[in-house]
Amino acid sequence: MTRTRARIVLAGNTSWSMARFRLDLVRQLREAGHEVFVVAPPDDSTPALRAAADGVRGVHIDRRGTRPDRDLRTLASFARTYAMLRPDLVLNYTIKPVIYGTMAARLLGIPNFAVVTGLGSGFLGSSALARALALLARAALRGADRVVFLNPDDARYYLDRRIVRPAQVLAIPGEGIDVDRFAPAALPPREPGELRLLYVGRLIRDKGLHELIEAADRVARSGRRLALDLVGYRDEGNPGCITEAELAAWTARPHVRFHGRTDDPRPALARAHAVVLPSYREGIPVSLLEAGATGRPVVATDVPGCRDVVVDGRTGLLCRPRDAGDLARAIGELADLPTPRLEAMGEAARRHVVERYSKEAVWRVLQPEIEAALG
Repeated sequence: MTRTRARIVLAGNTSWSMARFRLDLVRQLREAGHEVFVVAPPDDSTPALRAAADGVRGVHIDRRGTRPDRDLRTLASFARTYAMLRPDLVLNYTIKPVIYGTMAARLLGIPNFAVVTGLGSGFLGSSALARALALLARAALRGADRVVFLNPDDARYYLDRRIVRPAQVLAIPGEGIDVDRFAPAALPPREPGELRLLYVGRLIRDKGLHELIEAADRVARSGRRLALDLVGYRDEGNPGCITEAELAAWTARPHVRFHGRTDDPRPALARAHAVVLPSYREGIPVSLLEAGATGRPVVATDVPGCRDVVVDGRTGLLCRPRDAGDLARAIGELADLPTPRLEAMGEAARRHVVERYSKEAVWRVLQPEIEAALG
């Protein structure tokens, strides 16, 4: 049977992340005339993927483990799935698909892109684990046609350690955001010194949540009217997952509320005065792009990914990573600003995101590379 359209596979470590961050790319690829399949472990976001893509296939990934026998099972699962689908191109996202999905594609002779969405806790952890991951990634990524990076710091990290060759590197401005869907929303009314602060993301240690809670306590004790809303979920597949006991202790505070996971953060953004992300490192954080597109200033750490999105003093404030005191300083400064100043920062953030990080801006860079890989 002759296939008339190119078949492209997008693979990730969870169906939730594929639905949350890559549905626009699925639609763009299909609008360009391609057949698109998503490969990821099934979860409650799988139906959304089925509605958007031509097909969805499950795959085994042990996200927490480092045992060779389990990782061999992951490699075999990718190889079986890719052999069955016979794609013309594969885009592998996040560390385990980047390593084992790339290995599988290379074994089968399938053109493939490895998309590095961030360094992750492994590279940020002990030196022994980071060295082992670098060796494994170097071996896997020799088989990638392109290694795609969302910020220049991550590309430099991989190049300095000779994990990738310069000719493989492709830089794109994040994964793109729908700036029409995330439209500007009026800032809610506020009193002097009042700030409703929103965190959207996974509840894991590397997002700086322990420092955030300590900083929120300090700001609340200062007499400012702070309300911190946490929107997200406990990512139990991540070794740094926040425990239930920690979350219960945090939400016992009068100024901290937990709202659970959402697939649509727009209502939470509309209620917020500002957004916070005290992460240790990012690719390009979608939560900050959504905040900026909605017209919300942000407080974020001065780390790769965050500092690419935030223009310090104009679209938000940057603070030192892993430093609750400096985070409290930045939150307090934002709380003390008059409402017109917050609104001006939000407007600047909107312009910045529209100009650099829209889904159209990303597609303009990615589409010709995909077409070239398809030949």
